[in-house]
Amino acid sequence: MNLKDKAVLFGALGLVPVFMAIDGYGDWLEGDSIWLIMLDQVVSVGALVVLGSAGYYFLSRWRTRMMLTQRQSDSFRTDAEYWKREASQLLQGLSQAIDHQFERWGLTKSEKEVALLLLKGFSMEEAAAVRGVCRPRPSATRAWRCTRREA
Repeated sequence: MNLKDKAVLFGALGLVPVFMAIDGYGDWLEGDSIWLIMLDQVVSVGALVVLGSAGYYFLSRWRTRMMLTQRQSDSFRTDAEYWKREASQLLQGLSQAIDHQFERWGLTKSEKEVALLLLKGFSMEEAAAVRGVCRPRPSATRAWRCTRREA
């Protein structure tokens, strides 16, 4: 809460006793008993205290929840960044291992493309369509045989 907000809040709260005094004076002019006026003022002050305390309590709880949510959000963000880096490293390692295995098998560039598509779950026909080929070429069959032979 900045200084301007505090000034507005205290100004508004400062007007409450003024209005209560004006109300009490009006009641006195109408001929109400002083005891009734004092009771009215005490009840009004009590209601203000109860409402103010309840408001303070709920605002404090809300602020605490917001701070906790912010901390959890920061924690989740940190965890997400960690797992993103971790997954990236694992994927990089997996990619290198796949490339290394393709080199061991001596696959050509076309065979490597087909083998990667097969690893991604494409069928032979789908791999051919992705590559813009009418039918599967022997390179795909050779790549498939290499993987079957290793397994």
